[in-house]
Amino acid sequence: MSNNQSNQVHRIIIIDDNEAIHDDFRRILVQSDEDDTLSSLENELFGDGDSAQTGVSTQKLGCSFELSSAFQGQDGFEMVLDAREAGQAFALAFVDMRMPPGWDGLETIRRIFEVDPLIQVVICTAFSDHSWFDIIQEVGRSDRLLILKKPFDNVEVSQLATALSEKTRLAEKAALQMSDLQRLVEERTSDLRQANALREQAQAEAMNIERQLLHREKLESLGRLAGGISHEFRHQLAVIQSYVELARGSDAISNSPAEREMLDVVLEATHNANEMTRRILDFSRSETSETVVIDVATTVVEIHEMLTPMLGCQYSINLEIAPGKLSILGETTFLEQVLLNLCTNARDAMPQGGAIDIRVQLAPSTRIPKSANLTTNLAQNATVLLIEVEDQGCGIGKSEIHKVLTPFFTTKQRGHGTGLGLATVNTLVQRHNGMMEVKSSEGKGTTIRVYLPLEKSSQFEVAASNPIVIGEQASVNKMLAASQLASQNH
Repeated sequence: MSNNQSNQVHRIIIIDDNEAIHDDFRRILVQSDEDDTLSSLENELFGDGDSAQTGVSTQKLGCSFELSSAFQGQDGFEMVLDAREAGQAFALAFVDMRMPPGWDGLETIRRIFEVDPLIQVVICTAFSDHSWFDIIQEVGRSDRLLILKKPFDNVEVSQLATALSEKTRLAEKAALQMSDLQRLVEERTSDLRQANALREQAQAEAMNIERQLLHREKLESLGRLAGGISHEFRHQLAVIQSYVELARGSDAISNSPAEREMLDVVLEATHNANEMTRRILDFSRSETSETVVIDVATTVVEIHEMLTPMLGCQYSINLEIAPGKLSILGETTFLEQVLLNLCTNARDAMPQGGAIDIRVQLAPSTRIPKSANLTTNLAQNATVLLIEVEDQGCGIGKSEIHKVLTPFFTTKQRGHGTGLGLATVNTLVQRHNGMMEVKSSEGKGTTIRVYLPLEKSSQFEVAASNPIVIGEQASVNKMLAASQLASQNH
């Protein structure tokens, strides 16, 4: 027996309505050294060598016991429950079968087993009130239950107390080890889940980057191919246009209105083809021209001035600009290309006319979609420039919205769009270290957001005043608004 085991104090509860039984258990299990010496002298004087009848010393047993007494089953149950909750559970219970007027032994044991899964129980009885089958029926089959017949043998009681208390100790130890093992398994499982989640996230990011690289390579290859074809195509269009204009100005055609009208159709078609070729060339152009500091407010107001004549009087263009000095670094015509393309798309989404809202404002970089692959210039700024163009048109379906930035993809009818407008804007925005977001609901309209890094000097010169709103008013009012912007150092 180990030192830890020999130093262990086992707690035992006696549940019996007979006080003499309690005294017997105490004499057997908690006998003092003085009593043990007296017993030895008694044996020598009277020649009785059966030490079992006089009790067994706890020192001889190699362990010690702490006994508690209860004289009714319900009291014993409450003591077991309290001890369990206090973290000082009993290892063993000796329970009498008959304890009038309260619970009998079977009821008491059944209740105890419900609240303490480790305690060992010894049934103490002098009668055959219940068969072993009846006991199993009442409390269930259990390896924690033994029967001790009265009158009981002292050595038998000592052996039962020692063995069953040790059994409880080992069961508690096993339960603690199992709990520790379960906790360790849960911790390892949690670590593995986190590692798997990080691995899956890294794989998803790697796949996303790979898709973006492949898409970019595809666009570059397509751009080079389209650029080469467009140059040659433009030359052929120039030849066609020149000969059509010569033919149209000849005397023979001048006197034939029908033929002149047909040549006008051809000439218009060459103009349209030339415009399409120009867009393809703009899209395929990968080199960057010299960048300058662009005064955003002034530039946007100037673009706003020419939008109404270009789009038509059935469209109202509402402009809202945040106060303060807003400037970005970009190519000279960058904003013109972006806004004209976006507003043209908005117009085409509302063939019957409608309102187009343009908002220029500052936004925290946290508003940028988390899925966006941010450039260094955009990610390192707490505040970015946000340009929004919103229409109330037909919108884009969920199945198509992820394709809208793909070159040559269009939702317009055949012959009414090249599919390069948004793709060109996206290419321009990426070239200026920005990103583009498209939000749309079918039948409710589309909002396109362009996020751009601010030029350093404008990041700390934001005025605390209301935004400037320019609606669809007379041209004099627009000129006054532009003058107001200029006076505020826009």
